[in-house]
Order: sequence, then structure tokens, then C-alpha cells
Amino acid sequence: MGPSVLPRARAFARRHPGPVSAAAVLAISVVLLALDVTGLYGAAWRPLGDNPWWGLLTVVPGCALLAAKNRIPLLALTLGGAVFVVDFIAFGTVGMLLVLNDLIYAATASLDRAGRMRLLLALVLLGLTVLAVVGATTHDARTTLFAALLVFALLGTPFWWATAVRQAHELAELHAARADDAARMAELREQDAVRAERERMARDLHDVIAGHLSAAALRSEAALAREPDEARDRDALAAVRESSVSSLEEMRSMILLLRAGAEPAVAPSRLDRLHEIVGEASTSGLRVEVEATELPELPAAVDQAATRILREALVNVAKHAAGARVRLIVAHRDGHLELAIESGPGRATDAGGAGLGLVTMRERAEALGGRFTAGPEGSGWAVRAELPVAVRA
Repeated sequence: MGPSVLPRARAFARRHPGPVSAAAVLAISVVLLALDVTGLYGAAWRPLGDNPWWGLLTVVPGCALLAAKNRIPLLALTLGGAVFVVDFIAFGTVGMLLVLNDLIYAATASLDRAGRMRLLLALVLLGLTVLAVVGATTHDARTTLFAALLVFALLGTPFWWATAVRQAHELAELHAARADDAARMAELREQDAVRAERERMARDLHDVIAGHLSAAALRSEAALAREPDEARDRDALAAVRESSVSSLEEMRSMILLLRAGAEPAVAPSRLDRLHEIVGEASTSGLRVEVEATELPELPAAVDQAATRILREALVNVAKHAAGARVRLIVAHRDGHLELAIESGPGRATDAGGAGLGLVTMRERAEALGGRFTAGPEGSGWAVRAELPVAVRA
């Protein structure tokens, strides 16, 4: 029975701290009064005589206030302070000292920093009031000094203790808030990383795979628009197959990259395969003239971005100006890689588009700290990009 009663008693004390404290203080006070332990402090004036049980006149109301300390801590302390002054003058019971200490602790723990400063001022005034009473009744400097030390120790100890506990709780809450903020920031950074990776994958899908598929569609459309010719049709089929195989290779590379979980630090050079890009454009019916200067060793990111921009720009020309003459410029000047795709007038096609090509080309250039422009020029269209060879971190 004992082991089962003790946990229930502890649980009850945690749920009802005020009434439990009041009952404990009242029990201690009754025992001390029965032993005639009274008059330990305060004035010698006893208006109701020397019977110790008169002390219950202050202890019982004090314990009643103690039972309400968690609901009305400040009001309980205010009324308890007044009861303590009466007890100090008339009885000097130990029970009221315990009551006042508990009320000060409860009130201090319930206040913020500004409230605690105001309470400290009120406690100082209470202490000075008690000292005034002692001085007026004893007319003894040594007794008054001893009372001053006693009163300020009794009033200051619960205040200091509750302040330390409250500050520890506030510090723990601050650390918890900072931990929550750090967790939210980490989550936001993770979301940003996922968003950036999705945007990069979308650009790759559009620039590479969609480009190959568009080239295949344009070549097959051109073959169907002409009169049947076995040799020419076989060339068109070979070009369509080449674009399809390239799409599969790029898709396989992206799948392998996603499985690896991280992008390789160094990618193979792409601009050294410029002739392949030009060949794909030529099989789509474009007449491409290339002007390329000798290039230094390029960072993988610049090399890849330049290749994707050139490929997408040529695909756009084939889609919107079939058969046009194109001037393709690749040059290195003043620490920048300059790209230009200048197309003349061509045959309009029914190829639609959502404008994603220009968006992805601009994103690739600006992601490296470069510049991108596209728009009408003369009777045709021009796409220009400038990429810094030294990629920003």
C-alpha cells in the first residue's frame, strides 16, 4: 500500500502546490505554538496576553492566502505582507515567516524583469516599515540593527532564489527558441537547395533532352513535307535516330547523377564538340557559319552553360525560322566567353513554344554572373551571352 500511496501523494502535490504548502505551514505552526515557540522576533507588545495560540489569528489567514498563491500571487503577497506586519507587532510566530517567504517566492516567479524590480522596491519599503516599528518600540540601536539584518535576509532570500529560478527558465526558453529558429533556417536552406536542384534539372531537361526531341521533330517534319526520296529519307531517319540516342544518353546521365546524389566537381568539356552541335543544326535545315577563336581551359560550369545556350538558341532558330542562315560566334575576350547566334529571315513553322528556352538561357548566364540578351536584330533575331571565365563562388 505504501509504494502506491506515495506516488499519488506526489502527483497531488504537483497539481495543487498552493493548498499543500498552506497545509504544511499550518501544521508546522500548530506544532510550534503547542511547544510555545513564539515571540522569537518582533516587539514585546502582547495586546492579547502571552497565550501562544493567539498566533493562529495571523497564521490561519496567512495560510489561506498561501493556498491561493498560484492564482493571485501579487494580491496574496500584498495581503500577506499586511498580515505579517500585524503578526510582527503582536505575536512573532514562525509560521508567518514561512508564509511570507513562500508568498514572496511565488510572486517573484510570476513576474517579468520589470515586475521583479517593482516588487523589490515594495519589499524594501516593507522592510523599512518593519524596522521603523522595531525602532519605535525598542528604542535600542543594536536591536534595530539586528532586526534589519534579519528582516532583509528573510525578505531577500526568497526573492533572490525565485529570480535565479526564473532567469534559468527564461534562459532555457531562449535556447529553445534559438534551437527552433536554427531548425527552421535549416529547413528553409534545405527547401532552397531542393528548389535550386529542381530548377537546374528543369533547365537540363529543356535545354538538352527537349532540344534533341525538337530537332528530331523538325527533321521528321521536313522529311514529310518533301517528295519521297529514299536516300534523303534515310538521311532524315539517321538524323532522327542520332537525336533520339543523344536524348537517351543525356537522360541516362541525369539518372546516374541523381542516383549518385551529388554533381561531379569536374565535367568533361562540351565546346570541343561544337562541330556536333553545328552538324545537328545543319541537318535541321539551317545554314550555319561558325566564327570561333582559340579558347582557354574553361571551368566545367562555364563550358556546360555555353554549350547548352548555343544548342538551345540553334533549336529555337530551327523551330521559328526554318532554313535560315545563322552566324555563330564563340570568342574569348577580356576574361569573358562571348557567344552570339545571329539568324536571318527563314521559313515560318507551326512550332509552338512557351518561351522557356529564353528563360533557361538567361538563368544559365546569370547564375554564373554573366549577361544575356535576345531580341530582333535587322530582319532576323540575335541571341548574345557573355559568361565570366572565372566563375563566382
